[in-house]
Amino acid sequence: MVDSYPVIDVFELIGGLGVETSIDVSPDLISWAPADVVLVSTTDQMDGTVVRRYRLAEAFDPASSPRMFLRLSAVQTN
Repeated sequence: MVDSYPVIDVFELIGGLGVETSIDVSPDLISWAPADVVLVSTTDQMDGTVVRRYRLAEAFDPASSPRMFLRLSAVQTN
């Protein structure tokens, strides 16, 4: 079996202040929990933004749970 890691790409403004982001995971779109993620890459888009690609720290096993959803939350901090 090939390990499967769900990924999420987060676009960020370089030097942007006042926003805190978090990534959550859910098997059913009802119950959400903070995701344990690993930063895979950061790509400068050369337009004042970067794309940060995160993946789950643990491989996804479809046999134990047929679905996995990720969401990005953003909160203004100032």
